Amino acid sequence: MNEKRFRVSLKVYLTWQDAQGAIRRCPGRCVELSSSGACVEMIDLLKVHSHVIVYSENFARMGHATVRHCTRELMKYRVGLQFSTAFVLSDAMRQEALARAAGPRRRPASH
Repeated sequence: MNEKRFRVSLKVYLTWQDAQGAIRRCPGRCVELSSSGACVEMIDLLKVHSHVIVYSENFARMGHATVRHCTRELMKYRVGLQFSTAFVLSDAMRQEALARAAGPRRRPASH
């Protein structure tokens, strides 16, 4: 599937249940966003296949997602998330929020 991915700088919060059953919440920075997923940088390690809820002030609740990869990069982790249902980016309010998160140069990310 060839979809647009946008480079953004968006503060997000991920919520999940850890192995001991405790509810965890950690802030992160979304650096790439598409309708099917996101790439988030954060300080916590997440296990692949974990289920998280993604929230941002710009988009409110973005949805449920599954961790596809979690790679350490220096003092943080880069986490690839796949949304369980498509995150619709086409409505006017979300387009405005996307433009604000992407800054003055909103453009699709390259692979």
